[in-house]
Amino acid sequence: MKILILGNINSTFVLNYVKELKAKMNCEIDIFTEPIYQKEYAKQFIKYFDNIYEISKNNNGLINRIPKIRGFFRLRNLAIQINALGNYDICHIHFLSTNYGYLAPQITNKCKKLVISIWGSDFYRTKWWEKKIQYRIIKYANRITFANEQTLEEFNKYFKEVDNSKLEVIKFGLVPLNVLKNNEYITKEECKKYFDIPNNNLVITCAYHGKPIHQHIDIIRSIQKVKQKLPSDVFFLFPFTYGLNNDYYTKVKKYLIDAGLPFKILTNFLSDYEVAKLRRASDIMINVPKSDQLSGSMQESLYAENIVITGNWLPYKIFKEKGIFMLKISSVDKVGEKLIYAIKNLRSLKEKCKENSQIIWDISSWDKNIRDWINMYLEMLHD
Repeated sequence: MKILILGNINSTFVLNYVKELKAKMNCEIDIFTEPIYQKEYAKQFIKYFDNIYEISKNNNGLINRIPKIRGFFRLRNLAIQINALGNYDICHIHFLSTNYGYLAPQITNKCKKLVISIWGSDFYRTKWWEKKIQYRIIKYANRITFANEQTLEEFNKYFKEVDNSKLEVIKFGLVPLNVLKNNEYITKEECKKYFDIPNNNLVITCAYHGKPIHQHIDIIRSIQKVKQKLPSDVFFLFPFTYGLNNDYYTKVKKYLIDAGLPFKILTNFLSDYEVAKLRRASDIMINVPKSDQLSGSMQESLYAENIVITGNWLPYKIFKEKGIFMLKISSVDKVGEKLIYAIKNLRSLKEKCKENSQIIWDISSWDKNIRDWINMYLEMLHD
């Protein structure tokens, strides 16, 4: 089977998806990447990619060939480049860029079957006219996948023209879950030391990347209102390791300094092993983005038995159905109050979090999910 992945080669989700797929399936995979991703991360991501490529060479071609395609700044050039590719059994779009709507003739001409995986913001944060462009390729899809039932239902309600038999919930696995499970001997103290955090600090991780959608400034304002109630040993971590914008970073840092909160902003790219350490170093996670589909970072924190504070406006119905314990708030300005509640009841709430690990493993480990993707491909080609 020959598969073309249209997605961000900078994304560890895409790279790990390819790696896991090749480990379980006999196929050739190419990745085509749009040139829209931040240049300051290029070297870090390429280093990560090269590590994967070295693994592939040592495992009899785990990934047969992944061209690095970048530098095409116009749709015309993208169309020319896609036309130059070979033919594929399956084209699989990971994250539905509007550009793929414009390029629908070129893409559909290259494959027997088309899969589109909706990641979340490509549906929730697109304007009505962008959705019209997206529909140009949506209408050709043989399967459209989602990470949760709630997003599928909302997509189906908006795109009424799409046959709902094409819609399917299939989740990505999370590599850091395997890392956490295989390294249970690594203590919280060791993880705190790795990030240069004093061992006696109570670590509160705020969001999981550096984009304004995570409402960092509103989080800080809300916490600042209850600052006098915070114990002296709290320490705030802000992961800006993905989606870094220097102007926004400077703005958030200034708010933190002015608020007088003890903090660290992480900006260096983290490997899966380092991400696992970050989850274990943390005690409480605050996850209140404007929109989301099924945050992998939050799930990793739940697996690591963090107390998670999240928004009730987010489509996390699956967690409630599966019995995941989380603290919910109705708006970002409630973060501070809920944080004080979590700290005051830390021991009892931590006890409630112990059941989360196995539930998250069953929902989101690659061991539980890769077979669903393979079966989808095989079923399509036999339709």
